[in-house]
Amino acid sequence: MRRFVKPNSSQETSPVLVTILGTYLPDSVEFCFINQKIQPFIDRSRQCTKCFSFFHLTRVCEKSQACHLCGTVYVGLCQGPAKCSNCQGPHSATSKTCPMYSKEQQKLELKFRNHLTTGEARRIFSHASNATYATTVKSNTIRDDFESTVDQKNRVYCPGKTNPCLSRKDGITVSCLS
Repeated sequence: MRRFVKPNSSQETSPVLVTILGTYLPDSVEFCFINQKIQPFIDRSRQCTKCFSFFHLTRVCEKSQACHLCGTVYVGLCQGPAKCSNCQGPHSATSKTCPMYSKEQQKLELKFRNHLTTGEARRIFSHASNATYATTVKSNTIRDDFESTVDQKNRVYCPGKTNPCLSRKDGITVSCLS
């Protein structure tokens, strides 16, 4: 458990970070005779500070340093108009109003709410965004693929048995089906 403290102050704030081991959050936590409701923490999108892409971090970036305002590679003060290097819109690459930023936030929310890896969330999100309404109505393969991915993450197989084990939400196997 960690309590947040404002910079340059010893006064503690009310939010408390509680880290739960496992993949599922309980509805509430009892602490010091107080039953507190849990709110999930969804991290913000990470962005490279060198090229301002959302797909990698600065320490692995092999591109040249770019300007966050106009997206060009140069040395000195920025003289060009604002142009996002991600969506080519008239704003800075670090703007929270960028459509690419909101898509990355949606991918992170999908990842955290459904206990997926980043790659799985991106794959599911790209399938969903590339599909037209007609193909979505005709086929539920995207939803079935998503459900099977989540199902695989929530089930643990018993060694030597054909039926899968039931697993608790925290990943501990409870009993086997016979």
